[in-house]
Amino acid sequence: MTGLGLTIPALLDGMDNAADIAYNGWPERLYVLDSEAVVIYQGGKGPYGFNPDELDRFLTERLGGQSS
Repeated sequence: MTGLGLTIPALLDGMDNAADIAYNGWPERLYVLDSEAVVIYQGGKGPYGFNPDELDRFLTERLGGQSS
């Protein structure tokens, strides 16, 4: 994740797809978890249910206007 300029913790599934296998990530969705690993945002079913604007609004509200 070097070079992405992320300022928040982010997790990526490895090439072995361990998270996908463990959590059966189908259909694909965007999630936000809090520091206690509780899901606080669950996006629509992907790929057509992805709504980046909705996620941005959620993060902006949650982070007090600090999102993109």
